Amino acid sequence: MLYPEMLAGGRVRAALPASVIMRPATAVDCVSLAPRLRPADAAEAEAVMGVPPEYALKFALLGAGAMVADLNGTPEMIYACLPSPEDHHGVTVGVPWMLGTSAITSPEWRKTFLRASRIAVEEWQARYALLHNYIDARNSVHIRWLRSLNFHFIARRDRYGPLGLPFLEFVRINPDVH
Repeated sequence: MLYPEMLAGGRVRAALPASVIMRPATAVDCVSLAPRLRPADAAEAEAVMGVPPEYALKFALLGAGAMVADLNGTPEMIYACLPSPEDHHGVTVGVPWMLGTSAITSPEWRKTFLRASRIAVEEWQARYALLHNYIDARNSVHIRWLRSLNFHFIARRDRYGPLGLPFLEFVRINPDVH
């Protein structure tokens, strides 16, 4: 979960094996990823957008900054942290999201993914006072991942999104950024 400037600065290169490349996402990546998403990730994408995962992923490209993680030349994860479009009375709010294939939970990739996630979240938190979004309450892998990254769950929405499914609201606060 890195931005190119993080790789260029050399801060993260040691944390990633040579077989992992982070790069801007493309429409071709969306087509490749959609049928291979973890079932919980595909279900979450559909629950949030009300459309099949391929369309939800392409919609994600409309916002700047969507990245993919290639593992051995194959996109296995798409992610971003976008500025919230809502007015938060001068507080900077980022909206992080991520969808991936089963490779991100495989023994080969899991530790690298967690290490890279921590670095990316710290970078995002340096830019935003608050990181905020919602996660499908059924996505237990991502809930554990968010907890490991020091996100806090602050509310449960029993009917969220166009499918009206239960979601959890999560946040991570940096009091030093405004």
